[in-house]
Amino acid sequence: MSKIFKKINHYILSSFLSVMFVIGCAPIDISRDENLQSKISPKRTIRDSSLKAPIKNITVYPKQIGLLIPLSGENKNYGTAIQKGFLSAYFFLAKDLDSLQIIKIYDINNFEDASEAYRQAVKDGAEFIVGPLMQESVVNISKESLLPIKLLALNNLPKDIKASLGMYQFALSLEDEILSAAHRAIADGNIHATILTPNNELGKSFQKIFSDEFEKLGGIILRTESYELNEKDFSYEIKNLMGIAESEARYERLRANIRENLAFEPRRRQDIDMIFLVSDASIGRLIKPQLKFYYSGEVPVYSISTIYTTNKQSYDDLHGIIFSDSPWTIDPQSWIELLPEIFEKYWPGSFRQNRLHAMGFDAYLLANKLFSHQNGVIVSEINGTTGQLYLDKNNRLHRRLAWAQFINGDIVALPDPLIEKN
Repeated sequence: MSKIFKKINHYILSSFLSVMFVIGCAPIDISRDENLQSKISPKRTIRDSSLKAPIKNITVYPKQIGLLIPLSGENKNYGTAIQKGFLSAYFFLAKDLDSLQIIKIYDINNFEDASEAYRQAVKDGAEFIVGPLMQESVVNISKESLLPIKLLALNNLPKDIKASLGMYQFALSLEDEILSAAHRAIADGNIHATILTPNNELGKSFQKIFSDEFEKLGGIILRTESYELNEKDFSYEIKNLMGIAESEARYERLRANIRENLAFEPRRRQDIDMIFLVSDASIGRLIKPQLKFYYSGEVPVYSISTIYTTNKQSYDDLHGIIFSDSPWTIDPQSWIELLPEIFEKYWPGSFRQNRLHAMGFDAYLLANKLFSHQNGVIVSEINGTTGQLYLDKNNRLHRRLAWAQFINGDIVALPDPLIEKN
């Protein structure tokens, strides 16, 4: 294993920042039963940590992969992070060099548009293409009704735009995280939920996604509230969310009727099993203590990766919040557990880009897996570093996330709850 890591370190330091290059690399096996589930299970709704690592000796693979990413311009940091993850997957998983696989990396900003970059990669002999990364570039390529060489886009198209035949879509979608939150909450035994999200179009969309999925699973939404992003005091929303406003209103009615002041301590409603919160870390640090002040007690708070900044700030004020993220970021599988540390050692501050490193890593796995995929055929789930990956009928990839909890200022990975198997 140490030889593999030395190999990663040497190559990354000397080659990762080049704009276009060709490397020879060994193929990997991500198609054997011991690596993948035999089929997609509709009952398996959260990550199955028992899935094993990708293994080697693949027999069908693209002999040349084109990677289309921004390596210059305003999005170059994103592209470089994807590139690091993509190539680390090769070096971590490569076994031998008996059969060469060529990887060509294209700076998409050197072309008139994404379609031109795609055509150049095809002309150069690519048998599978990964990218582009930015949504507008994916939209540009989707104007072609049929792609002669399969493409794994690293973003999702807007829902009103149809994907080209031969296009797969892979994104770090917050929608997947919200769906995972609903499934995790139910798996943990929660039935009655309240929801607190930003008061904007995206927040309302998140409310609906969670509510629909939670209710579909048998849960009940008791109340939803929305907060303004520029707020510091969330007492109005929290009191409504927890039923304290109703308690205070009952007291005022009683006091008015008897015309006397009474000893009074407001009570929250007692049927709340959980709170689903969508916020960033800075707002979360304000909301969580206010929830505690308003008698949230032991009611668990679930959230998504936006609550976790990955910049190693203090998490004391977020104590108790349960949240989802990529395994690479919060609960690396044993077979990649040293990679985040290696990245941070050679690129101080790269911890903030861990999710993109994981995305690049998984993109390499998927390029090999999807190369031989036929439309309509079920694709086995992959134990990826961004989550447990599965493909839907529209060739869009989804993730089942890992989970962690803020405990006394630290991040503690949570075990997967019992999973119902077919």
